[in-house]
Amino acid sequence: MGRTTTQSLSGSVAGEAADLGQLRAEIERLERELAHQVRINLHMEEAVQEFVSTLAHDLKNPLAAIKIGVQGFHRALQRAGSLTLDEGAERLERLDSAVEHAKEVIADARAKALDRSSAPRPLERQLVDLAAVLREAVQPFVEQVGPERLEVSYGRAKVMASLDARRLRQCVAAVVDNALKFSGGSTQVKLSLKREGEIAAITCRDQGIGIPAGDLPHIGERFYRAENVLGRYKGAGLGLFEAMASVLAHDGHMAVESVEGTGTELTIRIPLR
Repeated sequence: MGRTTTQSLSGSVAGEAADLGQLRAEIERLERELAHQVRINLHMEEAVQEFVSTLAHDLKNPLAAIKIGVQGFHRALQRAGSLTLDEGAERLERLDSAVEHAKEVIADARAKALDRSSAPRPLERQLVDLAAVLREAVQPFVEQVGPERLEVSYGRAKVMASLDARRLRQCVAAVVDNALKFSGGSTQVKLSLKREGEIAAITCRDQGIGIPAGDLPHIGERFYRAENVLGRYKGAGLGLFEAMASVLAHDGHMAVESVEGTGTELTIRIPLR
């Protein structure tokens, strides 16, 4: 009888130990699943934040162009007889172009959200006059700061190229926006276009705060911001990243030369094909 009782107790203890082991294993499994879910949620939160930051950044220029255009139109209307029909039509055309740009940005954002592959969209190449593309890209900035502060030269020879005009406009707008943002209100920004053989060179020079030498190798990286702008200037570090992506998509090259406290020269070179 005593031996049977001992055997029963041993079996009961072994069973409880086995149940406890299974319980511990189940708890460990649940902990792993919870940690995995936490990581997924964190990645989703970061992806949403990145999506919103990118959309807000991309919409900034077309919305600014619309605002500047409306303000200019209003001022012109207040000055009796200062606005001809042709000038009014031209202003309305620029406003319409800015609205279409904003719609394109929203459509692109929607497409990216629905496309899980995250592959870059192919270029929509067409033969265009580069001077006309640049003129359209910088016009909102010229209206905002004036031609004295933003000087644009297109060269004498007509430069034609097969490229994605919309992508290049966004690229140039991002570069000019950066140059103006990081320059003093009275300093001049110069944008120029010239042909170098079978290459189109677009150069933007400013007399702004410049870029620290240690940050230069990282220019064009996603969300990267130079040390001397952190805490001083708002931004997400997306402008030059998107500009660089556009240049590379065109098989081009972007070169940056800068001295902190003196200014920056950024040159985009794109093949004419």
